[in-house]
Amino acid sequence: GGVFLFSEREWGGKEQSFKTKFSQALEITLNVCLPLSWSHKKRWQDFKKMLKIIYYTYILKRKIKTSMPSHNHEFESPFEDTTGKEMLAAIKKHFKLEKIDNMGGFTEEACRSLNLPRFFRVLAVLFLSWFDYLLVKAGLLEGKLLIGYARKK
Repeated sequence: GGVFLFSEREWGGKEQSFKTKFSQALEITLNVCLPLSWSHKKRWQDFKKMLKIIYYTYILKRKIKTSMPSHNHEFESPFEDTTGKEMLAAIKKHFKLEKIDNMGGFTEEACRSLNLPRFFRVLAVLFLSWFDYLLVKAGLLEGKLLIGYARKK
């Protein structure tokens, strides 16, 4: 009779919606523009890779073998043997979903890595999080985090 609480990253896998790709592009663009605590060179490389993907895929209409840049930056989790979509399918198989919320469209990395004085960082994180939340709730972007709870069937 207990409640199963979960938080799972949903982005990933081979099939990504346009909203997910747009959210990723917006996140990469934001990461280039803001003062973050990680390498500016790496952020520019990600941005140039994204522009190349957009140019070849949407303008030249060519298929290229590459994916959107990863935001793990020298960190690989030993817990990522499955995608968030697979985890959600397993949760639905064994539990009755009571509530699920989708959030974190494009500001997660920026909010975590902002390199500003504390007062400005807090204001920036509040604004970016609020703006992100509105765009996901309006259905314009797809968030990368699922947070929810379920009960055993």
